[in-house]
Amino acid sequence: MNRSSDGPNLSQDEIEERAMDEYARRHPVDYTAAVWHLRKLEGFSGSAEKREFEDWLAASPAHAAAFREIERGHEELRRLSPAERAHLQAMCAPPTARPVPARWRGFPAWRLAAASCVCAAVFLALGWQYLTRPAFEQRYASERGQQLSVSLPDGSALLLDSLSRAEVVFYRYRREVRLPAGQILFHVAANAEKPFDVLAGNTRVRVVGTQFSVRHIPGDPLPGNVEVRVAEGRLRVSGRTADGGTIEENAVELLAGQELTLDPAGVPGVIAQLAPENVAPWRVGRLTFDGALLSDALAEFERYGPTGLIIRDPQVARLHISGSFEVRRIDAFTRTLPRILPVRLEARDGLIEIVRADG
Repeated sequence: MNRSSDGPNLSQDEIEERAMDEYARRHPVDYTAAVWHLRKLEGFSGSAEKREFEDWLAASPAHAAAFREIERGHEELRRLSPAERAHLQAMCAPPTARPVPARWRGFPAWRLAAASCVCAAVFLALGWQYLTRPAFEQRYASERGQQLSVSLPDGSALLLDSLSRAEVVFYRYRREVRLPAGQILFHVAANAEKPFDVLAGNTRVRVVGTQFSVRHIPGDPLPGNVEVRVAEGRLRVSGRTADGGTIEENAVELLAGQELTLDPAGVPGVIAQLAPENVAPWRVGRLTFDGALLSDALAEFERYGPTGLIIRDPQVARLHISGSFEVRRIDAFTRTLPRILPVRLEARDGLIEIVRADG
């Protein structure tokens, strides 16, 4: 890289990205060791990732040695004072190569940080920050009755249903989407080097490349439940601890044409089969119910707009309903109710109350 010509035209992020790419090319073992160290600190997503790490360690004595040095370096960096850390970062701020002051000369290079370096030993500290700092970060939210289509920089695509929120963060070595509320259809671009995680409540969904939907509606009758449905590929679904770790003992694998519901604690239920068109029927403007409570079905319609329908009788609310209905045709849904359930409709105070037919 020609620093004299490129430097003034590059942002700090671009300079560091070029530097780290160059270091990764020249020192792949050290760079890979740094990435594995970060993944270990955050908690492995599952036994498969842990085995992959152990296999990498066992593949060569150089791997194990590089990993040990990074662990020692991380501990040493944590012991530095904020002032010392700031001094190190100021010394190696690119693009200008700065001489190392005499007081730092001879300082053990491997102790300066837990990641790889490029600008001599002191760039280790910046390497750690580079790997842990988001490369892309954005929040998205759909309005009531709106579907929002989002294209991500890695080639993945999201389709947010009505009243849904997504918090997207891409790091240099992994991708993450948080789903605080709503439901999203995911089409994930395959990248084995950068796993893709969806975090919804206490559930983690990990994928490399596939199409699937995740639903997490805190206001549902069972707040915190998470539903996962797979259209293509396979997923690994598990519970999450309070500090973000993975609960290995309840992890399950989902294949295309399967769905799973997890309770608020991230404990999975029974895997069920589903038709491809039912992975995300809302994307074509339909709601599908299979023995759902009438009150739940009404609440689902309300997510897309006011229905003008109310239920006051608990017995009526507990009636079960099945069928597929158009989201925008609440009138058709209303007319259908007396035909399939023992109810009738009464106009009261500008609303339509659903009451028992024999009431």
